[in-house]
Amino acid sequence: MPDLSPYEQHPPGLASLVRALLIALSVAATLLVLVILPAEFSLDPTGIGARIGLLGISAAEPAATEQMDSLPVAAPVQNYDRDTPATLAEPEVHQAKQTIYRSETIEIRMAADEQLEFKVVMDQDQTILYSWELDRGDIYYDMHAEAESGPPGYWVRYEEGDGRANAHGSLVAPFSGKHGWYFLNYNEFPVTIRLQLSGYYREVVELNRSGVIQ
Repeated sequence: MPDLSPYEQHPPGLASLVRALLIALSVAATLLVLVILPAEFSLDPTGIGARIGLLGISAAEPAATEQMDSLPVAAPVQNYDRDTPATLAEPEVHQAKQTIYRSETIEIRMAADEQLEFKVVMDQDQTILYSWELDRGDIYYDMHAEAESGPPGYWVRYEEGDGRANAHGSLVAPFSGKHGWYFLNYNEFPVTIRLQLSGYYREVVELNRSGVIQ
């Protein structure tokens, strides 16, 4: 018969078991109050959790995790061949043209209370850069376009302004036709518009010059 262990030779009595249970419950309660409540639920009845840095640890962890998730992930390093070009993400950034690049400066003189239209004839997808300014005063303008072929009366407006002495921008023609400006000089004196054009277009035309219809 094997030797019995001390525990088997002298089994604890009921009083010892109760005492051990009470000690375990006391330790658990202490850990609950001093550690678990401050760390997990931000409850610190004794103030010890805050002093030892446990207060609100569980609430801070998700924020730290979210912060880590928001950090940019390094793009994988790619090996490029000097003899092979990289792929363009947007190939349309380059547009070859069949027409010759043009650049010119045009002075448009307008009498007091005079109106006119000044248009650039462009094919679809042709591009221009423009810049115009007055020598004095202000002016009303309407930048718009009419299609060469389309429904009767069809036109689009790009920009409208009043009390302006200059404007600058670019245009990619959405369709073939006449693209440009209606100008109205409502000053009591003549003005000169200095228009700079650069890009791809067929020609420039002046239309409908007249005095203002009262």
